[in-house]
Amino acid sequence: MQIKRRVLGEISQWLDKKKILILNGARQVGKTTILKEIKKELEEKNKNCVYLNLESFQAADRLNANPDNIFDFIPDKNLFWYVLIDEIQILDNPSHFLKYIYDTYDNLKLIITGSANLEIKAKLQDSLAGRKITFYIGPLSLDEILDYEKLDKKTKNPIEKQKIDKIFEEYLIFGGLPEIYLEKDKEKKKKLLKEYLGTYVNKDIRALISKINVSKFNQLNITLSHLIGNLVNKNKISNNLNINSRTLDKYLDLLKYSFIFDFISPYFSNPVTQIKKMQKVYCFDFGVRNAILNNFIEVDLREDCGKLFENFVYLKLKEKYQEIFFWRTVKGSEVDFVYQEDGLNIIEAKYKKFTAPKTEHSIKQAIKLLQPNKAKIVNLNWNDKIIVGEKEIEFISWEKI
Repeated sequence: MQIKRRVLGEISQWLDKKKILILNGARQVGKTTILKEIKKELEEKNKNCVYLNLESFQAADRLNANPDNIFDFIPDKNLFWYVLIDEIQILDNPSHFLKYIYDTYDNLKLIITGSANLEIKAKLQDSLAGRKITFYIGPLSLDEILDYEKLDKKTKNPIEKQKIDKIFEEYLIFGGLPEIYLEKDKEKKKKLLKEYLGTYVNKDIRALISKINVSKFNQLNITLSHLIGNLVNKNKISNNLNINSRTLDKYLDLLKYSFIFDFISPYFSNPVTQIKKMQKVYCFDFGVRNAILNNFIEVDLREDCGKLFENFVYLKLKEKYQEIFFWRTVKGSEVDFVYQEDGLNIIEAKYKKFTAPKTEHSIKQAIKLLQPNKAKIVNLNWNDKIIVGEKEIEFISWEKI
């Protein structure tokens, strides 16, 4: 049975619009599978489709030679066609190709994928402004996995609840890359994840940057993996790894724009101030992060279980919100996440089983100073609401976030 990706519903809403649809994400998150699912959906509606994988050198060479050569792969140029192109970044100048096709042919609808966002960002610049809609494709979410397993997070059946808890714990260890999830043998999962890291560095990163110190780059990956949920002090990292600030910034950009790590800024009312302060870091996939650290110990035995849980809450928020911040005072009071939805909202992540609602000084300070619309504490088991001052704080278990 195919794992149903929720993003397909969002993409389907744009299939009858002229916009170029770009599916962007790290390698092996399922972009090709989604592209083929789109093709299947269109063909079931009797639409004309052509699928091109640019890892086929013949296809890439023909399109590099002349964008009009797209009709080498289209049986009838007089009909309307959906053109699905895998790995668009392989083209010498994908931005020029896409712009030319979009502006020249009203009977071609482009749907494309790309793996390395740094390269795509460099090659798909403002020339595509107003012509594209981009969809981020991440690893499988926990909700998608539970849908596949036919399990309902709201169940009150103790046996099913136990299964869900086990899947959640394994998700925090091995993540959601489709191939990794579908492999049930844990030792094989570890081997596949280590292979993923090798391919990522040796193929993707080396393709993006000609001169890279692989040892230093790997050390940076390890450092950031230890730091998830913490501030990234670039001066300290630069000194510890013995690399200059320019090289460090370049490596951090590589990690950001190849989707491996996300960096979020502190919340201030002045947006200019936000980019001047230290950021916090999160990883796109638990399995990749744990493979970097070579640590696949069970969650309850780990010292970093709280940080894994915080990373989980971040990824859940990322599914819904484009801008996520954290809040921190000079005296050290901190709230994990701040985001906008009908006003300002704050969330704390606590890898803890509560026996009674308990709030810490930091969230009380945040409520006092930020006056949020909603304040939530995501935890392992407790669902309740309490009033602190005049503000309601909602405790929600992880299943309900």
